[in-house]
Amino acid sequence: MLELQPAVSTVGFLSTLKYQLMSTSNELITIEQMKEVIARFMGYEKVTVGYCGGYDETEWQVANKKWIDDVGIKNVDDYIVNVKENIWHNWEAVKYDTSWDWLMPVVEKIESIHSSFHGYFGVHISSNSCCIQGTRLDTRPGKEHYAYFNEVVNETKILATFYAVYQFIIWYNKQTITND
Repeated sequence: MLELQPAVSTVGFLSTLKYQLMSTSNELITIEQMKEVIARFMGYEKVTVGYCGGYDETEWQVANKKWIDDVGIKNVDDYIVNVKENIWHNWEAVKYDTSWDWLMPVVEKIESIHSSFHGYFGVHISSNSCCIQGTRLDTRPGKEHYAYFNEVVNETKILATFYAVYQFIIWYNKQTITND
């Protein structure tokens, strides 16, 4: 089981804290980086929109100028966008770590995934913990395997769910699971 622990003991906004993902890489990951991983899982791309024709105009912006104009993005800022679905949000409004309105669609997407090895994935949220597990367990002799299982306990229910979802996505992205 992966475990997130505060790497810096700082009083202040949770979104500014950095957490150490205790894994073989020991890399330092911010909540903002975790939110970006979740946004990609949900079909979004994080982009920066600079001044048109200016030094900070991005390649993505140049390639998607018509779309930007069509959906009405006017301000220089960071966004998450899904061009195919015509959806965009200002990055500051992305609240996977603090809003159930943002986090529950991610939970629902996880629960819709099916794998022939792991079965479906159940997300169980209770008190200050969240457990995500595969629903299939093959106990036939010589065929024993255990489906995905990870439980996160944190100071709040939403943070436990946020971290469990993030850890699941990191694991899921490394798999060769095909949706059946």
